[in-house]
Amino acid sequence: MITYCQLKPCFNNGTCVEQFFNGYSCECLEGFTGNNCETKIDLCEGWLCLNNGTCIVHRNVPVCHCQPRFSGEHCEIDISSPCDDVTCLNGGTCYVENDEAFCKCLPGYTGARCETHLTKCEEFPEPLLCLNGGSCIVTNHQQHCECALGFFGNNCDVFGRSCAAITCQGGGTCVNDTTLQGHCICPPERTGEFCETEKTSSFNLYFNGQRSSQEVVSKDFSSTLLREFTLCAWVFYAPIEQPSTDVGLGAFLQLNTTSRTPILSIDNTGVTINKNFYIDVKLSTMAWHHVCVRSPLYQADVDRPIWTVFLDGVLAANTSYPLLDVTADIRCLIQLSSSEEPRFRGEISLAQLYIAYLNDTDIARMAFQCSNWTAAPNPDLHLKWTDFTTIQRNNPGVMALYPGLCDVSDCLPGRSSCNTKGQTSSSKNQQVLPLFIYLFIYYIRG
Repeated sequence: MITYCQLKPCFNNGTCVEQFFNGYSCECLEGFTGNNCETKIDLCEGWLCLNNGTCIVHRNVPVCHCQPRFSGEHCEIDISSPCDDVTCLNGGTCYVENDEAFCKCLPGYTGARCETHLTKCEEFPEPLLCLNGGSCIVTNHQQHCECALGFFGNNCDVFGRSCAAITCQGGGTCVNDTTLQGHCICPPERTGEFCETEKTSSFNLYFNGQRSSQEVVSKDFSSTLLREFTLCAWVFYAPIEQPSTDVGLGAFLQLNTTSRTPILSIDNTGVTINKNFYIDVKLSTMAWHHVCVRSPLYQADVDRPIWTVFLDGVLAANTSYPLLDVTADIRCLIQLSSSEEPRFRGEISLAQLYIAYLNDTDIARMAFQCSNWTAAPNPDLHLKWTDFTTIQRNNPGVMALYPGLCDVSDCLPGRSSCNTKGQTSSSKNQQVLPLFIYLFIYYIRG
């Protein structure tokens, strides 16, 4: 005889139970009902989710999935903030005050959404007061005072100080001068009155022709690195009087041993190697020039080693001369300008040593796409522009000018195809800029 349960009348995995008088009954799993467990129970029925929340079943329990800005068992709690609809620009942060959103701006920015970049001290909400003839300037989005000689402090309110009252940062060393005025001597990678700023390559060095109180040199290195190299720099000769093209105006770049034995020297008339070999390349005055000296290929040019000189991105001279005689026990460095007469007068920028035979295209890019070249990392760059001596503020012969050449112009200044960044001035106006700086500094420094 077949029983009711043998017919499997219970759906959805329900369990059939024989009844003596009523046939059978079904015991349903959780979530199902009906005589035969045929009906699925809607657990979300009657479960209220507010503010457009959606009911879902999780482990046989109704749960509300809430819209953003709402929370709670039934999405009844509003967790939104006025800042949800506010975007603060330039690194600003949003905060709420009296249920209203405001932006707190980083130094150097203002506006309801920090959209305005401040470039002058008087534009700041609280302009910095500079006393005793000091001038307020904005650098890196922050105000600071450039103080008159003899005055110091954030507001130029302090006259005179010794090293006992000075803390030099970043490995700087304080030195008192003859009047017991202390100043910080910074390591090559740091700058600022207290060596508080990490140096970038965005600066030129102006040499006014007076004797410098510092040797402006690179860190030293083994001469074995000179088996194959490319040495490049930007230079602007600014003599007081216009000379003939054959008159030497002083070397602007020298490669020496640490005992000051000359290896290579570059001036406005050409390149001298080992004091006895000369390569003729003429540089005009009162204009920026890009100069590169490239050694022969170390292994390829053994029989006839060729030295090449590039002027403004173009091959200017090539000639045969032996490779440099290098040994591991000789240390070398690069010196800017010279203490000997005639002393260089003008500007230098981005003097750098590459331990490689750079190809012609790279040298052209360096000259004509200055900004892009300096921004890209180069594994062959051994001596960077920031590796040179940091200029002291009281140096009578040298001063740093900001910003640097490559932050003013994308390519060779003064060329017809070159526009100053952010401007559309003619090439004639671009050539006037360095001359104006030179004349202005000459006037104030004497």
